Amino acid sequence: MIKVRKYRTGGYEVDIIIKNANGTIRIRERRKAPVSGKTAAERWALERESFLLAAPAMEEPEKKQRTLNEFWDDFKVGYLEAERLSPSHQLNFERYYEKLFRKELGSTLVRDIDAKAIVKLKSTLSDKGPKTTNNILGYLRSMLNRAKEWGEIDHVPTFKPIKYQRDEMEFYDFDAFNELVAAAKDTRRCGLDHVLIVLLGGRGGLRAGEMLGLEWNDIDWARNELVLRRSIWKDVTKSLKGKKTRRVPMTPDLVEVLKEYRHLRSPRVLIQADQTPATLEWLNGCMERIQRKAERAVDGKLHILRHTYASHLVMRGVTLKVVQELLGHESITTTMAYAHLAPSAKTEAVAMLFHGDLVETKEKRKSA
Repeated sequence: MIKVRKYRTGGYEVDIIIKNANGTIRIRERRKAPVSGKTAAERWALERESFLLAAPAMEEPEKKQRTLNEFWDDFKVGYLEAERLSPSHQLNFERYYEKLFRKELGSTLVRDIDAKAIVKLKSTLSDKGPKTTNNILGYLRSMLNRAKEWGEIDHVPTFKPIKYQRDEMEFYDFDAFNELVAAAKDTRRCGLDHVLIVLLGGRGGLRAGEMLGLEWNDIDWARNELVLRRSIWKDVTKSLKGKKTRRVPMTPDLVEVLKEYRHLRSPRVLIQADQTPATLEWLNGCMERIQRKAERAVDGKLHILRHTYASHLVMRGVTLKVVQELLGHESITTTMAYAHLAPSAKTEAVAMLFHGDLVETKEKRKSA
């Protein structure tokens, strides 16, 4: 098997794997191709593979055994950095490794991390919620998947996620959302920027980072669309989840507020009073003021606006596939969390069942 990929310092790296009849790796060679161009690298790799195949079979060398701590340094460079994971993803890996994995498994050989070791690790997370625990275990599974891919271990142990009942996502119903908009329009305590925040989340489904990254050039006035290209996380600009640009149609009230709010003080749409770009802390503060004015639970979290956007779409009869595209979900499974809000979906299904039985009964009577 041959893989050719870009080398981090330029050129191409070839990864040649030759296995024995029983599936074990006999030879693995990873090196930078001494030629330029992908086609030339592929040709060189084929020639190199032929040379290695012609070499006499040797006893399979014993795999290099490393502890998780020793493996971690290569993992950071060869996966976190080489695969260009998002800054937030990299930070989570490093945080959980330093706070948990290094202490509990750092001195353990990678090959010795088995199902029993994972159960033991789970027991140290008893103070965490099921979802958080499953997420943490997912980071360890990613590390072991890379270890297998790189020939360090033969198989990845089974990770059994903790089962739990998922709570329905909170959102503002139609009346509550209108009250929230009205509260944001109270210029004595809030202002036009507060209204814009509510509408970007509740009428456009933007995440907080997407609000911070929105620029005036991202607004397609001719088509009345927001063209979402970037997200801001801890002052770091990154691509959207899914690595794809997303287009979101604008509602008339959102268009009206954007035109009224329009300014030339910054390329960014949302800015603070001192003309500096908006921050997450500023957004949360605005949301708290709006919630307090609307006499709603005050937590400053903006994601409920995105849930409101999705919930209202589904309740109005928009298909889950379209909602998935508008929200930018990679998997329809994520969007299915809103399926229970589809208007009369279950009622119509049961009605069709009854209608089918009724037709069948009538046909039997006629035949009798």
